[in-house]
Amino acid sequence: MTTGILFLVIGLAMLTLAISTFIRYKRVSRTGVATEGTIERIVVDYTSASYNRYRYPVIRFTTENGISITRTYKIGAPRNTFQQGSKVNVMYDPDNPTDFFIKSTFSTNGPIALGVFSICILIVGTLLYLAT
Repeated sequence: MTTGILFLVIGLAMLTLAISTFIRYKRVSRTGVATEGTIERIVVDYTSASYNRYRYPVIRFTTENGISITRTYKIGAPRNTFQQGSKVNVMYDPDNPTDFFIKSTFSTNGPIALGVFSICILIVGTLLYLAT
């Protein structure tokens, strides 16, 4: 029973994250401004397992008002996804330029994949809970 509840809690947390990320992506896609950014450096998350450390690119871009923004991207990726010095297409919220995303397949499909995976976790959790 405890394992089933744990799976349900984790699945719900993951699904909430997937939905909120997807909604944010859609909002910024609809009202945002596109520009080009540069990956200044890569921040490595050393708290995760040694093989699967996630890398968070620090992106620099200039808004249409000429304001330079340098921020760490909120979505990490495995090795070699982002390269320091490379150019990326950025979409940002003109009312809050620090709310941005990199226009890529990963940005669009990531929340959907996380949502599908979290639904699988919820199904497993439900079956484990009902089996006890």
